[in-house]
Amino acid sequence: MMIEIYTDGSCKKNGNGGWAFTIDFPDGDTWVEWGTVFDTTNNRMEMTAVIKALQRLEEDDIIIYTDSRYVIGGASLGWKQKKNLDLWPELITEVIRLQPEFKWVKGHNGNPRNEEVDKLAQEASGVR
Repeated sequence: MMIEIYTDGSCKKNGNGGWAFTIDFPDGDTWVEWGTVFDTTNNRMEMTAVIKALQRLEEDDIIIYTDSRYVIGGASLGWKQKKNLDLWPELITEVIRLQPEFKWVKGHNGNPRNEEVDKLAQEASGVR
């Protein structure tokens, strides 16, 4: 069975951002984490959520669910990175190390895990 990760990022207009992830392990355990970053952007928070989640793992056989086409495109589809050049090497290093599969999930569409990380990321950014 695969390890399932759900990630999300959020950013207020004033630049306060939040990231969150859940990791569901095959044995039924779940790991949830979130954090706050100041003077940031939404895309940076989306990337940070994935980086932080992957850094917590040693084993492969991972699927990452995200509503960020930006992250999926840059991490697995070879999109040219023009911004956030300080974060891309970290993300790509983790992707190379663990070889996760990325799946896009539509945000705000009733997926319980996606809704959970969305709420946590928004709370971390001060939105809610």
